[in-house]
Amino acid sequence: TLLRDMRRTILRSLQHHTLASELVPSCSPGGDPKTCVVLHGLLGSAKNLRTPAKKIAERHPGYQVLLVDVRGHGSSTALNAHAVAADGPTSTLEDAAHDLMATLEGMGVRPDMVCGHSMGGKVAMAYLDACVGGVYGDAYPPPRRTWVWDSAPGLVDRAAATGEKQSVASVL
Repeated sequence: TLLRDMRRTILRSLQHHTLASELVPSCSPGGDPKTCVVLHGLLGSAKNLRTPAKKIAERHPGYQVLLVDVRGHGSSTALNAHAVAADGPTSTLEDAAHDLMATLEGMGVRPDMVCGHSMGGKVAMAYLDACVGGVYGDAYPPPRRTWVWDSAPGLVDRAAATGEKQSVASVL
């Protein structure tokens, strides 16, 4: 079946610029899928978010999901050209956002959605801010949606969830 075929090809490792990534392909055959970029939290890696990525691709067939290892995490290298300042290497959220842009540019991807867990959410917001500010030029418009995922301080009752909690719980 399509789902079994997807699982066989899921999470091919790709290496572009300094950031490693894994692609969860769209469940919809043919066409040009939209891309949802997913960024992990501090001390994590793309592997940590494979399950939510698979669920996004399964429940939203028009999307492929690109899991990205931010600098110094997972399979990504620690530095790239954007990170070397005159006084030595830096590692700011803005540097991580520039890494993401360079990776997306190398892949020819313009994300429709960027999601990040914890620190990855901060990188997603820095990327959004740079897109809105025109830092990457007209070729990189802001993603249509930017989500920041963090843990709720307790269990979320899906049956009683409303609004944003309901929306996120339905996707995941």
